[in-house]
Amino acid sequence: MELLTAAQTQAADQFAENQNIALSHLMQQAGQHVAEAAERWAQGPKNIMLVAGPGNNGGDAFVAAALLKARHYPITLYFYGSENDLSPAAAIAAKAFKDADGQIHPLQTPNKQSLEKVALIIDGLIGTGLSRPLTGELRAWVKAINESQKPVIAIDIPTGINADTGEIMGTAIKAQQTVSFFRAKPGHFLYPGKAHIGRLSIQDIGIPNRSLKHINCTHWRNNPSLWQSDHHTAPENSHKYNKGSVLVIAGQGSMPGATTLAANAALRGGAGLVTLAHDKKWTPTNLYSAVIEQERPEKANWQALIKARKITTILFGPGAKPDEQTRQTVLEVLKQPCQLCLDAGALTAFEDNPDQLVSALQKARKGPVILTPHQGEFDRLFVKKQNEAKVNAVKQAAHTSGAVIVLKGADTIIAAPTGEVIINDNAPKTLATAGTGDVLAGLIAANCAKAMPPLAAAASAVYLHGEAANRFSHDLIADDLLATIPKVRAQLKI
Repeated sequence: MELLTAAQTQAADQFAENQNIALSHLMQQAGQHVAEAAERWAQGPKNIMLVAGPGNNGGDAFVAAALLKARHYPITLYFYGSENDLSPAAAIAAKAFKDADGQIHPLQTPNKQSLEKVALIIDGLIGTGLSRPLTGELRAWVKAINESQKPVIAIDIPTGINADTGEIMGTAIKAQQTVSFFRAKPGHFLYPGKAHIGRLSIQDIGIPNRSLKHINCTHWRNNPSLWQSDHHTAPENSHKYNKGSVLVIAGQGSMPGATTLAANAALRGGAGLVTLAHDKKWTPTNLYSAVIEQERPEKANWQALIKARKITTILFGPGAKPDEQTRQTVLEVLKQPCQLCLDAGALTAFEDNPDQLVSALQKARKGPVILTPHQGEFDRLFVKKQNEAKVNAVKQAAHTSGAVIVLKGADTIIAAPTGEVIINDNAPKTLATAGTGDVLAGLIAANCAKAMPPLAAAASAVYLHGEAANRFSHDLIADDLLATIPKVRAQLKI
């Protein structure tokens, strides 16, 4: 589950060294796994090219090259930089390769004819430490490798990808497989870098798991073990209010389909009671019979309705028009002592004055708040520093606003104000269709109503949403999710 940044990966290596586990030993194990992966790809003694840099990533490549050479694979190794710059452990690996009659060729202008002769390329140029765009010979080699269309195994992470953010640093190698070690990195699951990873395998190289206690892990890959224990089993003598009461507010003159999907999803997500407050002129269709319809209170008298229905969570935004009335409703419900989920129109209503929403979140909120923007809504609400990585922008927005942020997408990022980040990667592309975000908002509201911590509530709902979508073909529509959610909840025991 843990995703380690470049600095945390280095700290794990250092912990192992402090436990008398030599870095050269870890490198030997890593190279062994790379060599085994190469043998599976090559399926016979075919030409293999390795490109290596002076860091530990290159050291892993030297180890793999020596092992493959000993197994009679024709090997060509190109090295970028000066051997005087090799890290101590990488220098040991390079010497072992040369002692086995391995030849090290300087990485100069790419030789396309050489690339045509190889069956497989192993990328050991730059691993997790990359922090600036590739230039010169490195950039030229990355371009040549990609244009060759030869299969590539990347060591740790493809050269050109920022391991912390998934950013492409100018250009990046596109791998068919990435072999990484101990724990995955955020960049393995964040776009655009994720599209370059290929099949990811995480291998044990001997770093003790107890090293994680000495590392301040702040990033996780979304997984049931993160939040299953937060789904409390209802007692035998429970009643509907034990499972929480959700109030879904329909915006005046809103799109009824979106609000209906959200309310129905809140019920399917396990809320004990769902109330839909809407205009008396507005008639929802396809609303579950169990959803209680309620006319919006006059003069925004939400307190009486909250008390009467024992509301624990309010959901507002699906289908709401991004107008002044919506804005005022947001400001009113922020004052209520409930958990609050704001989505869609409730966020877009502040695009002309985002500081008003952020200020209200900081000063007026009486309970935990979850915001669920897509990328366009997020960009309009939160000022992004020039060239700031997406994951860093979401973390900063959560910290500034005091709300949990769910930035929806193929790599949904869920960030807490305290700095924790959960990256979700189980969502299929079929979710890119109208109404699926409204279903997600309803699931989040249901989890909040059950008194789950906000970060866990959001992460659980996002994962459930993705798994439900995976049950369908490319013809998925949002309504299909509602029928599948109970089956997935049963499977996940939530």
